[in-house]
Amino acid sequence: MAHLKETELGSDRVADKMAKAAAAAWRTTHGKVVIIGCVSFLSARLWVLGKERYERKQKSQQLIDEFNAACSSYLNVARQAVLNVDVIHDLSAVTKRIQELPSKERPVFSPQIVDLIEEHTRELAEANNVGWNPIESTDDDLFARLVYSLETQRQIFDNAA
Repeated sequence: MAHLKETELGSDRVADKMAKAAAAAWRTTHGKVVIIGCVSFLSARLWVLGKERYERKQKSQQLIDEFNAACSSYLNVARQAVLNVDVIHDLSAVTKRIQELPSKERPVFSPQIVDLIEEHTRELAEANNVGWNPIESTDDDLFARLVYSLETQRQIFDNAA
């Protein structure tokens, strides 16, 4: 079995070779066209990627803002004891959309918020003689716990209507 000799290509040597090749290509008309075409393509691709990233971040931020507003609204009406299906639906819908985001783009919020909503679900279930058990309490997927509690609340309201 033949073995290849290990070689050490320093980054300086590689850079020198690339610079020489580019200089040689630049001396010909065809080489200039190819280089300009490659640079134009790469520039356009970088611009498109940057634009897509910016739009994704904007969309994520808008979704996070919607979540914060829906969560605040839910907590305010729950505190005033005037919770209704529309408020539950709004928070549930935006929470489901946030679950579709990569986890690193999801908003960070306190597990205490989910605990409060689960407690409210438990109280609502007891008041309406509905059996309910929360999802095992983990911080790994607060959104799954939140959606489950909100869906249960919505079902309780639907059944009561």
